[in-house]
Amino acid sequence: MPKNESTNQQSKYLWQYILTLLLTLTALIVIVYLTFNSFFKVTKENVVTIGENSVSESAANLNNFLLKSMDVLIVTSQIVDYMMENGTSSQELERLLVDENRRYIQFLDSSFTGVYGLFNGVYLDGSGWVPDSDYVPESRPWYKDAIAANGNVALVPPYFDAKERKIIISVSQMLSDKKSVVSFDIMLDIAQKMVNDVNVDGNIGSMMVFNHSGLVVAHPDTSEKGKNYLDEEFSGSEKQELLKKLYDSKSKSFEMNIGGQVCMGRCNFLSVKSIIHEKRPV
Repeated sequence: MPKNESTNQQSKYLWQYILTLLLTLTALIVIVYLTFNSFFKVTKENVVTIGENSVSESAANLNNFLLKSMDVLIVTSQIVDYMMENGTSSQELERLLVDENRRYIQFLDSSFTGVYGLFNGVYLDGSGWVPDSDYVPESRPWYKDAIAANGNVALVPPYFDAKERKIIISVSQMLSDKKSVVSFDIMLDIAQKMVNDVNVDGNIGSMMVFNHSGLVVAHPDTSEKGKNYLDEEFSGSEKQELLKKLYDSKSKSFEMNIGGQVCMGRCNFLSVKSIIHEKRPV
């Protein structure tokens, strides 16, 4: 065989070998890529499911706590209503509130702060608190919301007690005379405990609780509690963008970039939200 022909044949075999290696390498890369993405998809779905379950369970616990508080208030309202219809004096009503106050503490634990109300134009408080002379019960949210609810239980929007660093919510109800109102305050410590206790798949996520006006009810960083992410000071920030996504999202889940990381949010009607960091497995 001529030398040139032998050289050409060897060159042909070499290129065939190189082409085979390239095709094999390409096939391996494609297989690894598809396997990696399939694994990531399954992992992501599992993490999302964990987040959904955590949010649903936590929201249910918070909802049950509030429902229990509302049930307790309804019973007290019926008792006070009956006593007032039978001409019970303010002193006797106050003694009832003091007794109810004691029972509430046992039933609702330390979250309960006191039962009070306006009865026949007289403010009474079961905790013994005496308001200042300029205190006008009719101007307070617990009274106005109860009157507006027209006999239904009013769940007054929570507010932040800066002194105690507690989020407090009032539950109130108008009585049958259409002008008297019974109410009590509860601290939403259960929401903070819920956030602290939640464990989303090995600390790859966190949970927060907001009310519908943007107030931070519970947060992993307790210094954030009581802030309102819809306030002007947070304009253009990731925190405000996150909250707007939470309220504007047409689905219960959404994705956004937080701190350079793609994160997935999960929320429900109580504005309980989990944030899951979307990390690709390595």
